[in-house]
Amino acid sequence: MTAPNIRWAEQNPEIINTFKTQIPMGDFGQPEDLGPLAVYLASDASRYMTGASLVIDGGYTYGKEPCRYNCRKSGGRSSR
Repeated sequence: MTAPNIRWAEQNPEIINTFKTQIPMGDFGQPEDLGPLAVYLASDASRYMTGASLVIDGGYTYGKEPCRYNCRKSGGRSSR
């Protein structure tokens, strides 16, 4: 995290803890968690991949309906 992010997190630990409880893996991801995906996408192993969305979020979006309409108004999720 950047210095302003760290400072905000230290000033608002209850919000940070609320977010963490919503992540099945129990913590935020780290930049190095993206490395294996980048290697895969840059390799010949991904040569047949097209138009895919790959989510690395510790399970946060698992089982949640994707945002389809009015995402900003519904907090990023469909209101259905």
